[in-house]
Amino acid sequence: MRPSFFTLFKRGRYLSMPEEGDSSGVATILRQERERYAVAVLAFCLRHDENFRKHFWEKVCRVPDDPEQMPPINADGIAIEPPEWADLSLTSDDRKSRFMWVIEAKAGAPLQPKQNPAKPEFLAENGYGALLTAHETTSGTKLRYIVLGANEPLGISDGQTRLGISVQQRTWACLLEGMSREGIVKDLIDTFAQLRIGEFYMEKAKKIVVTGGIQDAVKASIVLVAICEHFGIGQARRHLQSDSFEDGSGGFGYFVKQPPEKATEKYLKLQEATRTSGWCLAWFGYEFNTAGETNRAVWFYLDSEKKQVSLKEKLRKQFPSAELKRDEAYCAYVSSPLNQSPNDFAWFQSVVDCAIEK
Repeated sequence: MRPSFFTLFKRGRYLSMPEEGDSSGVATILRQERERYAVAVLAFCLRHDENFRKHFWEKVCRVPDDPEQMPPINADGIAIEPPEWADLSLTSDDRKSRFMWVIEAKAGAPLQPKQNPAKPEFLAENGYGALLTAHETTSGTKLRYIVLGANEPLGISDGQTRLGISVQQRTWACLLEGMSREGIVKDLIDTFAQLRIGEFYMEKAKKIVVTGGIQDAVKASIVLVAICEHFGIGQARRHLQSDSFEDGSGGFGYFVKQPPEKATEKYLKLQEATRTSGWCLAWFGYEFNTAGETNRAVWFYLDSEKKQVSLKEKLRKQFPSAELKRDEAYCAYVSSPLNQSPNDFAWFQSVVDCAIEK
């Protein structure tokens, strides 16, 4: 169950959007990871879909003094995370002229002053503008720097120059406009929606039609909050995640984060039974398959295969269906169809109690 968002990028579970205003170290890392995966998906599509490459250049890269038609950019001219100064670059070199478009992509993380072409830090010794110029100082390359997806308007005009670099700002909506909905580009759109990136997420939300079962959804939410509170997992220590996949499967539930220094005994035992590193210990929630069948489910995250196997064996004494999973971490997994006794709260409680008991 719990498939990835994009066939080649299978860490969707770790790329959920942190809560608004969460400035913790974990939240910062999550935002950065989401951006890295967004850039990786972009680069993959740019390298393998020439029509998307043209669309991206026209909607995101092109500045007013660029040619009317896209200069020759092939797959080899697309790079991820050039040294220090950007996330993604496109380079065209036809021996007559050389262009480089550098994209700084944002998907929730704030734009740092050194990344912001409107700030003096952009031009300072370690600023991205200064580093980019120094890297290309002898090549005669026509340099472009684009900020894509920043939350705030930067106050720069298209083609404005800083240190000889043409700079501009673009939104994710610019990229989405007129985009193909076929092949790997459709996968990109679905992935960005799952990553909750701007207009891609809004487009997905606008297509959802709720046809019933809202009372059960509310009841499920109440159960999950109650089970978290039972184990002393407060609001700041849990993160709600909902997924809906192309094959009709999905689910929603809470990730349990690492406990604070002062935590309940059961919360600390859950940490002891799972892991002390990694941002989450477990996931409690409801999953549904392509046939519309819904299961209660618990995922436990562990830091070693030995610990994973040991926990599975302990769980199987009470829950014969317990199994091993691998989702960029060692996992032990237990599920149960709805309407099987005991009731939902008691089932979640019994699974966690079984895991943490000596």
